[in-house]
Parts: sequence; C-alpha cells; structure tokens
Amino acid sequence: MTARLLISFSLVALASCGARPRPTPPAPPEDRVAIIAAERGPHGARLVAIDEHGDRRHVLLAEARGTARDTNPSVSPDGRWVVFASSRDRPLDKTSLWIAPLGVERAPVRLTTGDAIDSHPTWTRDGTAIVFASTRDGGDFDLHRLPIAAGRANGELVALTSGPTHEVTPT
Repeated sequence: MTARLLISFSLVALASCGARPRPTPPAPPEDRVAIIAAERGPHGARLVAIDEHGDRRHVLLAEARGTARDTNPSVSPDGRWVVFASSRDRPLDKTSLWIAPLGVERAPVRLTTGDAIDSHPTWTRDGTAIVFASTRDGGDFDLHRLPIAAGRANGELVALTSGPTHEVTPT
C-alpha cells in the first residue's frame, strides 16, 4: 500500500496541519537533503528525507512504535539537525519535541517533557535555539524558546507569549 505523504518542507515550505509556509533558508550543501517529509502510514507517521528533485532517499528515523506520530520537522540552519514533534512514549493526543542528527544513525533525543502538547518547532536564524507552540502554561498554545547546542537542550525554557489566544506555527 502506498503511504500518503503529508509533506512538511522544512527547507522549502511547511505544509502540514494547515500551517503557513516558512521562509526559505539558504540552499543546503550539495550532499544535504532538501526536504524532510512526515509520511503517514497505517501505523503512524515517520520522517523521510527527499532530495530536491522529489526522489525519496531514505527513512530518517526508525518508525515510532504503535500509532505514534513524528510530525512538524524543522531542519537546523546548518543542515545538521532535525527537530520534530512526536507522540513517542506519550498518549497519541500529546506530543513532545525531539531532535536527531541528519545523515548519522543515532536515536533521537527528547527535548521536552511534561503533560503539554509541544509542536510546530522552528529554528532561530542562528541555529542556537528553537521556538515552538506549547500548551504547558494552560490550555492555550503559547510560544516558547529553548536553547539548543550539540543536539541537546542547553538552557532555560522561556515563555515568549502568554494569554487567552493561540499562538502557533512560529516562523
């Protein structure tokens, strides 16, 4: 059965979950993938790498167990890391943020914990932090910033917005 692609163009445009396009960063080096896609299948969603011509290269991460979903991928400005939302080890309606190196066989590392829904991560221009939407301060989505270094959280999580409105899909 052919899997349905829900493509989130991390280096080209974001088109998952009704999100609006993200700005296009500089082109990746020749040996880097151009597109990271969330591919939905019968047992969840997984991230795949696709070259700039649309040819599938390979599955980026081992498929999450059961019906877990890996979604909303965002590639670091230097093309070395992908951060994504996932329901791995969580109820299906909750997501945490995870990070994995591109082009290296290594298990992803969980960046956020707790009962919140953390989603729609995007990198800061300098690649030193991610900004994402989260319900951790109540029921509404607010934006948070988490410093990142060498594939790990590297500092205090900071709330950027707060209030009764939803702020999602930062760019």
